[in-house]
Amino acid sequence: MNQDVEAYYRKVKERRHRPSGTVLYGVAWGAKDDKDVPKFPGNEDGHGHRIYLLLNGEEHTLIERQPDMENRKLATKEQDEKEWEEAMNAPILKEIEEARETKLSLVKRAEALARQGEAEEGLSMDEMAAKFNEVKTYGLEWEEEYASRMQIAKDRYEKKKEEWDRHQASKEELIRETEEFAQNGVFYHSDKILKEQMERWKQIGSAGAAADEALWERFHEIRQDIYQKKKAFFDGLKEEREQNGVRKRELIEAAKEATAEVANYRDASVRLNEIFDLWKETGSAGRSADEKLWEEFNGIRSDFKEKRKAYYDDLHKDQGEAVVKKENILKEAREIAEQHDYSKENSERMKELNVEWKQAGSAGHETDNRLWNEYRAVQDSFWEGKHEEHAAARKEYTDKLESAIEKKQAQIENLKNQIYHLKDKMHSVQNPGYLINMGGWVQEKEAAIKELREQIERMNKRL
Repeated sequence: MNQDVEAYYRKVKERRHRPSGTVLYGVAWGAKDDKDVPKFPGNEDGHGHRIYLLLNGEEHTLIERQPDMENRKLATKEQDEKEWEEAMNAPILKEIEEARETKLSLVKRAEALARQGEAEEGLSMDEMAAKFNEVKTYGLEWEEEYASRMQIAKDRYEKKKEEWDRHQASKEELIRETEEFAQNGVFYHSDKILKEQMERWKQIGSAGAAADEALWERFHEIRQDIYQKKKAFFDGLKEEREQNGVRKRELIEAAKEATAEVANYRDASVRLNEIFDLWKETGSAGRSADEKLWEEFNGIRSDFKEKRKAYYDDLHKDQGEAVVKKENILKEAREIAEQHDYSKENSERMKELNVEWKQAGSAGHETDNRLWNEYRAVQDSFWEGKHEEHAAARKEYTDKLESAIEKKQAQIENLKNQIYHLKDKMHSVQNPGYLINMGGWVQEKEAAIKELREQIERMNKRL
């Protein structure tokens, strides 16, 4: 067929796949009527159909159906539409769509960084540019547009970054000065100072939208804190004194609770000292109120000191008695240990002394530790000696058993030799009666060997 005629009867369509930003081209050709004359593609005319797109300057076929005159019914407009639908769902388009979404996301984040001075997920401009370049390219128009936007954002960011950093440092310094002023707690002339600082803040340029917002929040928060403290300082002196009075009343109640029904005077003393430290830290409730509150609080402390003195006087008396008891127990334990007599009676007595030691009571922390170390050393000496004596007796007993076992094993060997000689001699004996007697002797010796082996086994169990 003449190529011009074939080209004349071609139908070419373009359809845009918007998600991927690509254009698909469809060509229908090769249609003929019943007289085999070329015609424009329609229904049941055997035309072929090819759908493709251009990637990096080359055609990429998605669907292709060659002309087929024998199966004309397969070539219809409905079939063409089905093939267009199939082509629109091709995997390559989904791949391009994902690449486009990735690049567009990186471009927008880079533009936001260039505009605001802050990026999502903390990525730097170089990191975003590197990720952008890693995405596969297809030679499409939108890729040039995105690459241009990325480069513009990068250039804009680099140009602004030095200025942003300088402005941020200036604002950080002003915030630091304001924080120091707030911490000083001196609020006279604060209005003038805060006004001067605000004028300086306005004169400092932008540090980037995101940084500006965060810096302003910090600066504004400090300023509001100063205003609140100033109001509390000038308007709250009376309220503060009332609060101090309430606080001191609470400390008086805490002191009463700490000194009532004392179970441990050491802990109670520590707690009362802590409450006294808090009392000293608490400000004035007014001169008249302070005098009355102090009189009540100090009275609680004085009563506690008297009770504590009486308690420790009794405690020292009890501790003195405990010292005498423990020293006597220690003396008796030392006397028993020095005898080196590890009899059952001495062993039981040493155990009884442990019980008496526990029942003797406290002799005071340091004295208890000293006496206990001495007593424990005496007890350890006694029981180590008993253990050594037992070990020596055990060794002597073991040695005797092993010697006896060796003797019995020697007896067994001797009896085995006797049996061997008797059996050897029985081969040359002619007298029947004497032969019977020899057989009896062999049995007696074998029985003796069995008995000796049983005795050895019982001895080994005792080892």
